[in-house]
Amino acid sequence: SPVGNSNLVSTDEPILGGVLAAVDVGGKQDATNYNQIFANRFEVFNELILVLKTKFGCRVVFEEILVLPKVGRSRLHMCKNDSPRVVKAVGLRCNGSEIVLLELDVSDGVKMLSTKILSGIDKETWQSDFERIRRRIVKNSLNWPNDLFDQLYGVNGHREVNHPKGMGKLHVSRENMEGWGERVISLI
Repeated sequence: SPVGNSNLVSTDEPILGGVLAAVDVGGKQDATNYNQIFANRFEVFNELILVLKTKFGCRVVFEEILVLPKVGRSRLHMCKNDSPRVVKAVGLRCNGSEIVLLELDVSDGVKMLSTKILSGIDKETWQSDFERIRRRIVKNSLNWPNDLFDQLYGVNGHREVNHPKGMGKLHVSRENMEGWGERVISLI
């Protein structure tokens, strides 16, 4: 068969004569399993969601945790302990507005990344948008793909909220958690 045949794909394994385009052989992933498996990586973030619900009357519309895909030769889709790196998305309705909060799994201490607030999400395209976002997080060396967010949601459609003091520790004070919630609410 000709080398330039665009129907040839691989599972990203090197082959004699070069590398073919990668194909996703994993199929659709079950977010429910990831929600249970990786819940402990988002304990403090989950406390923020609880504060937003109880103190500010927000309602959770959806929650999903998905793995970051392998992109090229990068290993950033994996944590230092070789477990998959994940990102959590929580859709919320707050004060009549719908937002999505994104939190990246940096449980291995590789870096700190602020919580991302997205607005103007199109429910019809969210799954494909989230796929693109996850790829770009890896491609951008575990940074938020702000240029992609500009393109998808507009310059004013995404904001970042700093984590509370003590985020890397096991316990964050109630005061700091409520301050985090207030900062989120102030940006909606």
